[in-house]
Amino acid sequence: MSSNDQDIWNRKRDQGPPDLIKLIKNLFNAEKNNMPFKKDEFTFALTIILGIFILLYFLSGFYIVREPERAVITRLGKFHEIKYSGLNWHPRFIDKVYIVDVEAIDSFKKDHMMLTEDENIINAGFEIQYRKSNPAEFLFNDAQPITTLHQLTESAIRDVIGHSKLDAILTNGKQEITRQIKKVIEHSLISYKLGIELLDVNLSSALPPTPVQQAFNDVIKAREDEQAYQNEAERYKESQLPIALGRAKRIYFEADAYKKEKILKAQAQAQRFTLLEQQYNQYPNLMKTRLYHETMDEILSNVSKIIVDPDLSHHMMYLNSLNENASVSLEKKATDTSSAQSINLTTPEKSPSKVSRQYFSGETPLNFNKD
Repeated sequence: MSSNDQDIWNRKRDQGPPDLIKLIKNLFNAEKNNMPFKKDEFTFALTIILGIFILLYFLSGFYIVREPERAVITRLGKFHEIKYSGLNWHPRFIDKVYIVDVEAIDSFKKDHMMLTEDENIINAGFEIQYRKSNPAEFLFNDAQPITTLHQLTESAIRDVIGHSKLDAILTNGKQEITRQIKKVIEHSLISYKLGIELLDVNLSSALPPTPVQQAFNDVIKAREDEQAYQNEAERYKESQLPIALGRAKRIYFEADAYKKEKILKAQAQAQRFTLLEQQYNQYPNLMKTRLYHETMDEILSNVSKIIVDPDLSHHMMYLNSLNENASVSLEKKATDTSSAQSINLTTPEKSPSKVSRQYFSGETPLNFNKD
């Protein structure tokens, strides 16, 4: 190695690494002034510049996907993959990233004048809620998926309203109408593959035309009153039904008890008649007398009784208060005016039936004492 080369080498070592900014300035000044530029300095500067560009390119490829989002990646214009939440990287200018929020709920309203099945006009308003369920289908299957969703919704609403009666729309058919509209829209979304999930359909307003709105309000009020009366009648029914059932059961049990009582009485009477028949066959005369006395007892127990003694002319005995243990006094006038006879009637503590039975059987329940 020559002395000149050693001097150059030592000089470079002493100088340290070249200044990058100075090299870039010298490069541009050399080109501007047509001055020669050293080859090794140009190569070094170009390498540094390329490294910076590569570093910037690499850093620019990083992106962050949040939790409710999805990143749809296209490579050279064609769908490549879907990235989920986290830090991701893609080669810029080769891949393109589309961020789609799949959990955000969007909504819009539809309010139109429509014709019902019974040829009435109604102003119906609907609120539609949806979300983007499939980001790839949402981005690439339709150029304007939201516009398509609006058109599908309006078509479904008009179809269902056109097959519904006005009374059902204004009163108790709202839930069924919204269910049918939701079903039609969901079927259309599946067919079109828009990547949209329908969450809810609400009937926000349903009003008749303004000139007849008051009449419709009166009809609705009358129906509400009818429903209120029906509910009140149902409550009254529920309160009275247990009482009526209780009364019916009580009557049933009373009738059953009366039936059993009559059956037992009939059986007892039949058994008594059988026993009487047996006694009659053994003692006919005695049983005739007994039956006669019992029959007369039943007949005379509830009527006033007068007993006439043939030996006592023009005098009668009244037996009206024997059941009260009363004493009956009879006075007898003899043909002889100098003497008077008193007749005292004393009744024991017996019922009229027993007294009459004893009297007619030949016994003497009455004591006639002559003074």
